[in-house]
Amino acid sequence: SGAMPDFEEDAAAPWYSERATITAVKIGSGVTHIGSFAFYNCQTMASVTIPSSVTSIGVRAFGDCYGVAELRIDSIESWCKVSIGVGDAVGGPFVASTVSEKKLYVGGADVPTTALAIPDGIKTVNEYAFACFGMLTSVTIPSSVTSIGNNAFDRCSGLTSVTISEGVTNIGDAAFQMCSGLTSVTIPSSVTSVDNSAFSECSGLTSVTMLEGLPSIAPSMFAACSNLKSVTIPASVTNIGYQAFQLCSGLTRVTIPSSVTSIGNYAFKSCSGLTRVTIPSSVENIGNNAFSSCSALKYVVEMREQPPTAGTKIFGLQQTFKGTIYVSPTSVGDYKATVGWGDPYEAFIKSWLPTVEYLDWDDEKKEMCSVTCMAYDVVTNGMDVFEAGRTYMVTNDVVCTTGITVEGTATNATRLILC
Repeated sequence: SGAMPDFEEDAAAPWYSERATITAVKIGSGVTHIGSFAFYNCQTMASVTIPSSVTSIGVRAFGDCYGVAELRIDSIESWCKVSIGVGDAVGGPFVASTVSEKKLYVGGADVPTTALAIPDGIKTVNEYAFACFGMLTSVTIPSSVTSIGNNAFDRCSGLTSVTISEGVTNIGDAAFQMCSGLTSVTIPSSVTSVDNSAFSECSGLTSVTMLEGLPSIAPSMFAACSNLKSVTIPASVTNIGYQAFQLCSGLTRVTIPSSVTSIGNYAFKSCSGLTRVTIPSSVENIGNNAFSSCSALKYVVEMREQPPTAGTKIFGLQQTFKGTIYVSPTSVGDYKATVGWGDPYEAFIKSWLPTVEYLDWDDEKKEMCSVTCMAYDVVTNGMDVFEAGRTYMVTNDVVCTTGITVEGTATNATRLILC
């Protein structure tokens, strides 16, 4: 009972010489600490049993234990409170395991747990608590939890569903990193901070909803989520961080709210599916390479009258940028004369035309019919249709059609600003 001593790689545990014959480890009830390097390099060990008396696991306690296939614990509640050593390498039992089908048994059950419900009353999910628990398919986090620790669910590759309740205020670094089976996530309004890489490399993620309350998109928060197609950025966000959406190759559109004042370096770099972006007038600074290597980017609408401070190659190399940058008619000269805009993108900067046309609603045809019979490709609001009663900015380089389909309540004299 009590705390097991910490060991070192070159001052191994007494049983180290027998490591090749160890197939299972059962920690005795009453033990409070599993020492650093305690079972290091026990490569044939397949089963680990840890009682509720354990409150901490040292650095690399299960380092290089490649064969661990099952973990048996007394309760989820007690496990959530275990502090797992993270020094030079994490001490959790599954972190080094290369077994494809790992299993978690709780409270003496014969059937492994796949749907994880964090018990109500738990306030913190500790760092690395469930890292590499590939057997988990769903996680429900109750309102009592205020913090999800760094790497708490890192590399839970089987995870397809996560419910984060109102009450959580912080999601730590890489908390859900590389959860490749996760397809959607909603971040509740109670969350006020999400740390770096929280959802990075979630290759199966297709949609993200962030409810209003989050002040910033953290660096690399969704980096390399290659199938991400839909993102709702709330109006509370003021900063989009470094590499926030880098390598999100499936992202075709993103709506940046007018609350955003800064777009970080490489924020949307290599979003190769991105075709259009509107930068609101609130944005004062755009970082280096923010939209570089966005090979499909065709329309950039810059709403600010005075050019925002621009880093180097915000849209990538001049010879590879194929889009058009639309700015206010009164601002063209300023943009062309400003470093980061005119140099190197002078040839791509154009004015939207200040023409105003009024369209009438036809109740029978359910469409907005233009006097000049023109339809346009919407580049703001991420929409392909016009909603009645709203103002849009559009481009005039598409084929004219007989009308513009409208969703919403019928109105007269809906204004359309032509670019």
